[in-house]
Amino acid sequence: MFNGEKINIREPGRLACRVARAERASIFVDGKNVVPEVHECSTRWLNFPTAFAAAHEGPYGKRIKNVINVGIGGSDLGPVMAYEALKHYSDAR
Repeated sequence: MFNGEKINIREPGRLACRVARAERASIFVDGKNVVPEVHECSTRWLNFPTAFAAAHEGPYGKRIKNVINVGIGGSDLGPVMAYEALKHYSDAR
């Protein structure tokens, strides 16, 4: 992983980028340093909630305050994890 080897067995041919998230100078994959791209993607995700809230209104022109997720099992895992990660940034108390 630290050498940029494509070891992701669930998505063959793709890099497992976990170590690229750290403050490392470089990890080369196919001759390209992927660390700046991984950091840029992480920054986009960190800015997503604020950008989304600023750009979207509900059906009555009001700010979106609630999101409803209907799902069970694996389909519910992603939305639950996103909620848990972002709830501290909410204006709702």
